[in-house]
Amino acid sequence: MKMKLICIAFVTLVCVRGVIAQDKTPFVQHSCVKAAPGQIAGISEMLPDISRNAEVEVHEGRLAFHAVLRTTLPVGSAARCDFMFVRGYEGYPPAPFTRADAEANFVKSGAAGTYDDYLARQRKLWTPVSNDLLFVPRNGIVGSGGSVGDYVRLNLDKLKPGHLVSHWARFEREGWGAYVEAAAKDLPGLGWREEALVSPMSVDYNVMTVDILPSWAATEGDWGGSEVWNQVHPEMKNAEYMAKVREIVDPYKVELYRVVTLVVQK
Repeated sequence: MKMKLICIAFVTLVCVRGVIAQDKTPFVQHSCVKAAPGQIAGISEMLPDISRNAEVEVHEGRLAFHAVLRTTLPVGSAARCDFMFVRGYEGYPPAPFTRADAEANFVKSGAAGTYDDYLARQRKLWTPVSNDLLFVPRNGIVGSGGSVGDYVRLNLDKLKPGHLVSHWARFEREGWGAYVEAAAKDLPGLGWREEALVSPMSVDYNVMTVDILPSWAATEGDWGGSEVWNQVHPEMKNAEYMAKVREIVDPYKVELYRVVTLVVQK
């Protein structure tokens, strides 16, 4: 039952207070990394410098937001990512920085040391796992964008043959998205979004939903329970909705993260 088990989701994911307007298609970049042995604390110590670099990009309009998520469930070797760096864009992302641009951005940030030192620290602290680019379908954002300390749950799914992203996105928005929209009226900080993979091609997943959860208690997923669900969807029980979702997608993974840093446009 989705209320109890898979109402999670980021990214993606993820996490801004409405800073991405839907007059442009929002894009989100998820960079998943695994910590080198014994380096979880080292990554945490580096996050302020990473945020300073992101603040320059956000201030200059290159980024809409930058968030760092730390895995909560699963953890250790079972976790796909120990940390996820999430970058949000108002529209399609700009071209990657050249080396000179990246170094100039670093100098503007006021971070300690040299840019080469900064890169060397990264290579020592973590190993990149994946770097995925996703877009948010139209009207695919509901409720809160999240804050530091919130939980973010990613539901990664694979579309079944014959189903389109547009079909999936509409069904999720009219079903689960409408439920979250109603539940958020009595649960401030609750949010939801949907994201679809642009690149690279993945054999494991190509769509995801993201639940933004303002507390540990909210991770249980029973936001107003059957009463709210029945008010929003009197024609369809939650179990029936979930059965229809499984006709469209196969589940791949469910991951729970916590927002540890967040930089947004002001």
